[in-house]
Amino acid sequence: AIKGSKGLENVKNVLSFIMLNNIYKFAFQQSKLVFPISKSLGREISSEHKVSLKKMVPVSESGSHSFLNFPLSKPFSQRPKNILYIGSLDKERKLSFLIKSFKNVLNVYPMTKLILVGEGNDRSQLEKLSRDLKISSSTLFVGQKPNAILPYISLFCVAGVSPIPAEKHYIYSTPTKVIDYLSFGLPVIANKEIKDQQQLISQSLGGLSVDYKISSFSEGIVKILKELPNYEALAKRGRKWLKINRTFELSALEVYNKMEKFV
Repeated sequence: AIKGSKGLENVKNVLSFIMLNNIYKFAFQQSKLVFPISKSLGREISSEHKVSLKKMVPVSESGSHSFLNFPLSKPFSQRPKNILYIGSLDKERKLSFLIKSFKNVLNVYPMTKLILVGEGNDRSQLEKLSRDLKISSSTLFVGQKPNAILPYISLFCVAGVSPIPAEKHYIYSTPTKVIDYLSFGLPVIANKEIKDQQQLISQSLGGLSVDYKISSFSEGIVKILKELPNYEALAKRGRKWLKINRTFELSALEVYNKMEKFV
């Protein structure tokens, strides 16, 4: 027997899930094309809802013309060894992981700084954590900045980080940060559990994919700082790869060509 409002709430949640799942399945099966945000999500939809892979047209986050054509006027040898994070500072991002990882990096490179660009409901706690760890002078929270400013900030950094919690609702996400860093000619340290960012780094050779562990992530940052000339060259190759393989113009052309068949 169902007892109390909690039991009724659970039943409502289960019924809502079943209903929503059936609506999705019907919509996918009736659609001529489906536009997932990543190839891995397309494969998941195809498998879970028995939809043909031929219907899938991934429209992933891609490199923008302005970022990809921003001049890289400062070689890494003329830059401070700073690390860049661009993105949300919300609690669901669990960025205490990044702050703790960076604490380990400072044990090897004490002059390095972590620049965090973005806002979110966890900012004050993250600032407190950096104070508690006695690294507040090395972690710079600069707030939200306009997109046009981001390439200029990147000129004061030598690597970008994309730590995304290895949780189901993120696994098939599209990695905006990785695209931005590669567009700025920065090598990327990202965790391999997020399928699209792992594939991006593997294909572009523009950085390192590591496990979502504090030790692995900090070791990845240290490795890039130790081998900076090598990773500077790889990041430039990654940027070229992005220009050739993953831009909004290419995505738009693919969508147009697919949809033209149904007109």
